[in-house]
Amino acid sequence: MPTTFSTGDTKFRFTNPLENPYRTNDKAVTVSGVVPKDTVEYITVNGFRLKKFTPKSTTWYYYANTGYDTMKEGFNLYEIRFYGPDDTLITAQAFTIIKEGSTVSGE
Repeated sequence: MPTTFSTGDTKFRFTNPLENPYRTNDKAVTVSGVVPKDTVEYITVNGFRLKKFTPKSTTWYYYANTGYDTMKEGFNLYEIRFYGPDDTLITAQAFTIIKEGSTVSGE
């Protein structure tokens, strides 16, 4: 049985998917969450700064997608880092997507 991780604390929590690790055979998954208002200046996922996150807002999202090479077959670990003013790291969380092989009909 795989280890199940928390989907975040009460202030910094994932809202989609609710399972962590998350298993899928989809080619794309939107990972999203909430943060306290007026707290977070920017967010990075595996070093990539989220461009559409508005500073001090309360919601964020990240597209894990095989077409953009941000998700591959198998185990995908995402480190989400939340930063405050002056590049101060507030907290970091891990999210895992297990991408299972997609079945192709007619084979």
